[in-house]
Amino acid sequence: MDMNRVRVASCLVCYNMTLVFLPPIGTSVVQPLNQGIIASFKIQYKKKLLQWVLSHHHDATLKDLRKVVPNIRQVIVWSYEVWREL
Repeated sequence: MDMNRVRVASCLVCYNMTLVFLPPIGTSVVQPLNQGIIASFKIQYKKKLLQWVLSHHHDATLKDLRKVVPNIRQVIVWSYEVWREL
């Protein structure tokens, strides 16, 4: 894909509006701000995850740490907290 322009995957016209569907990789090219926001979000989320794993598994080896997994509710709470902090 040419990084200077985004190819339109398909187009749909309804009433007085036009919907344009872009390929998934094109959004970061069209909106470079997304890259910074997503990168910041990932860093903060991973920080919360690591703190949680270390607090829930005191004397573990590296292999054991991979088995410690948060539940869906905790993931949603972290995502909400991280988003509010951005």
